[in-house]
Amino acid sequence: MCADTLESFEYDEDGHKEYVEKLEIGEEYPISIGGAGVGEIIEAATQEILDRCRSAKPANKSALRKLVLASLEKVYKEDVPVLVIDKQARSPELLISAKPEKDDFRIFRVRGRRVWDIPDLRIVGYGTKYNKELLRRLFRADLSMLQAVALATYLVSQSKLVDKGVGGEIRITVVTNRGAFQEKPTYISYLETRARDFIKQTDALFLACLDTSLGEKRLRKEIKAFTDDVIVKYRSHIDATLEGLTMKEAFEYHPYQKTPMETAISFGMKGLRATHDEAENERIQGNFRRAKALSESMRKPSKPQTLKDQP
Repeated sequence: MCADTLESFEYDEDGHKEYVEKLEIGEEYPISIGGAGVGEIIEAATQEILDRCRSAKPANKSALRKLVLASLEKVYKEDVPVLVIDKQARSPELLISAKPEKDDFRIFRVRGRRVWDIPDLRIVGYGTKYNKELLRRLFRADLSMLQAVALATYLVSQSKLVDKGVGGEIRITVVTNRGAFQEKPTYISYLETRARDFIKQTDALFLACLDTSLGEKRLRKEIKAFTDDVIVKYRSHIDATLEGLTMKEAFEYHPYQKTPMETAISFGMKGLRATHDEAENERIQGNFRRAKALSESMRKPSKPQTLKDQP
């Protein structure tokens, strides 16, 4: 899930804006919630849902949906009546992403007291035609988690450029089997900047592919130059990503993979470093496979000899 951190108040003549965190995650249950609309209702509903999830831990989609409906019922019965807000502002939208223990990942859309299942993707708040089409164009069901994080970052960065009420830092939350996590703001800010470098390259190649006046020879030359340049930038991108990881994140525990599996990672005086030589990576992987096979063979119990086995 992704969001900006700018809240605009349209009723304010001076166009008052302030910093607001719009995403929340569960502490003991894999769930993330984001909202658009009146902050007081969103905060009350979010807190109620998270509190109930922490204690009840709904194991499947049906139980989670009932929990959300019960939470909304309480908020609209006890909290909303005492809020000084217009009736038309009393139906904010929520997006809820969760992973029940006995069910697949679920996305719920909430508007007012109603709850809908969302099959794959949804925008609340600034769901403009441009934002929706950009999401549909770039989304794939088989995206890796890191690609999904990069897409989410890019979507919000583009909305910041064209939508007046969107701004501030970008926030990303990730829901996995192990729980819900908030990505580091520094990493998201880095991704936002790095994306601009790659887009310049892909934009140039896109136009070259449409230019029939180039001819195949010149297009191949353009593609080779693109590949060589992008590989250099990609290696730099890997190195910069490693610089932002702790030893534990790099080698033991992180919500999703951030380094290439076939690349050897080492730790030295300058911190974490990637080996970018393909032949060296293959040699290291080969040594690792042989060492692993030897270790596994030594752990296997040897077959006891019998009299028949004696010479």
